Amino acid sequence: MTTKARLDRESKAAYTLIVVARDQGTPSQQATRMLQVVVKDIDDHPPQFIRTPYDGPLQFSVLEEVSSGWEVDTLKANDPDQGDNAVIEYLITCKGFKF
Repeated sequence: MTTKARLDRESKAAYTLIVVARDQGTPSQQATRMLQVVVKDIDDHPPQFIRTPYDGPLQFSVLEEVSSGWEVDTLKANDPDQGDNAVIEYLITCKGFKF
């Protein structure tokens, strides 16, 4: 079996097909079976921060000398992939600043 188009799990995760096998005898004989095709996920979508198109650049303010463990703000991201492919890791990097 082959596909005529690219499959995308995020668009459709499974297909149910009816398969018919028929011989060329006289009389012809046939068998019919249901076939369930499950589309496996690949890591084909990058995570996206949950924001509106009108949100400006992310900017947070924090008072100097706050104690360790102080919560500045919360960021959320979403990845439409599945399982391990949807795991999101956050990393804070800093360029041009000295701490």
